Amino acid sequence: MLECSLNPLEWTVGDLGSQTIRLGLSGSPRPSLLVPLRSPLNKERPEPASEPMGPSDIEDAALAERGVVNRWDPLLSLFSASASTLWMREGESDGRGFLVTFPPLELTAGKERLLEFLFETEQATAVALLPRAPLSLFAAGHSEGLVVEMGHGLTSVVPVLQGYELPHATFRMLIAGEEVSNALRAELTRQHGIDPSLLPVQLVEAAKASLLFVGAPDGDLSTDPAKRFEEKALELPDGTVIELDVRARSFPAEVYFGRGTEAPLPPALSEIASLQGQLMLRPSLPSLIAASLETLDGPLREILGKQVVFCRGGSLLPGLRERVGPELVAEMERRVSVPTESTLSAVSLDFHSQREHASWIGGSMLASLSTLPALAISKEMYAEGRANKAALIEQQVGAPP
Repeated sequence: MLECSLNPLEWTVGDLGSQTIRLGLSGSPRPSLLVPLRSPLNKERPEPASEPMGPSDIEDAALAERGVVNRWDPLLSLFSASASTLWMREGESDGRGFLVTFPPLELTAGKERLLEFLFETEQATAVALLPRAPLSLFAAGHSEGLVVEMGHGLTSVVPVLQGYELPHATFRMLIAGEEVSNALRAELTRQHGIDPSLLPVQLVEAAKASLLFVGAPDGDLSTDPAKRFEEKALELPDGTVIELDVRARSFPAEVYFGRGTEAPLPPALSEIASLQGQLMLRPSLPSLIAASLETLDGPLREILGKQVVFCRGGSLLPGLRERVGPELVAEMERRVSVPTESTLSAVSLDFHSQREHASWIGGSMLASLSTLPALAISKEMYAEGRANKAALIEQQVGAPP
């Protein structure tokens, strides 16, 4: 169990996502800055925002995508500028510790680059580089369970036991928020004949967040709340207003349920041997969860199935809980090797209110406690072991015990 005493060192907590860097100080209930990731090839560097911002138009080479960083130099420059803004606003402390989550598929070389940057450029006194899933679970009040991460470029189901991920039962699919956005854009183009240039990323992402929902199975709208039948208006940048009917608002989310086309594997991910066994063919969200549960042995399956915790932006879609529950039951009943009577009675889906920023919030909570220094790499440890950064990272990568 975690101790309840507070950490005397103030930590800067960062969460590196595919679209956004979340930044704030330890103990805060939510990130202070949400910094959109933009490619500096065509864009000026964005200013950090004190309020949640919509995703920005990512052109040319994305800084991060599909769970891995593509371009470390501009990303770290943006991180440094944003951290400076945070410290100016909040007041800089004498000691500077960093707790930073890394993208779920990041290679060792990238983690080493991040560690070196934090100690040698940002002058950190201590650094904790931690995976997202255990922190998301911690934010929900658990140290063990099944984490369903619905990010922009990757959807993952990650079992966590006593704060540590279980790679052998982790499954992922390259169908995520980006595919929902593409499906919405295609639907608007099909229905209204809109020139795709009038549907920039920022507009589509804002519409996705405010207008879309997950429909009932097989298109049965009779079970959906009446308000979801309403058409919604969307204003285009040229001032044109179009109406989004029920299909336009519900069909894009069907990509999570086997009606989407999986994105091609980016070249950077082809180097990750372990990923090949985690990616599912013809996947859906229910099949991803069922596959993870099926891979776990009986007692562990029942323990972790009691907390199936959903997190990140994709999990905010209205109607997701109502759709996933029955389809997960049906999927598990098709899997003969799963003892459904014992497992299904124990499976509990957790859509807690802080799920959008769960990994950052979990990091903020952990960084407030006196147990974090035992997980972190101190300045002295880095000085002694800098020749083998991979070993330093391997020794400390974990989560709350």
